[in-house]
Amino acid sequence: MLKLTIEQQARVIDHIRETFTNYEDSMASYRERMERIYKGVSSFLGVRNERRPRETTFKVNKAHEIENKVLPRIISRDPKWLVSYKASDMLEE
Repeated sequence: MLKLTIEQQARVIDHIRETFTNYEDSMASYRERMERIYKGVSSFLGVRNERRPRETTFKVNKAHEIENKVLPRIISRDPKWLVSYKASDMLEE
């Protein structure tokens, strides 16, 4: 176990605190962007039109449909190989 003085311990704690605050600041914009994407995918309400107040606000969310219907079909298929193995005797023919 290390024997650190009180000043060294204080510097270590300050360094850890600065690291966490820098991480929070750098990740804030990424989190906001991911939150906007999540809200867009998970919502089914559109923008209300002020000119036509009786118009419905329901919208078909294509991203949600792709995520829930199409993506599982793509993932469940067997992968297609881009490169196939050919033995040396097959190359001679």
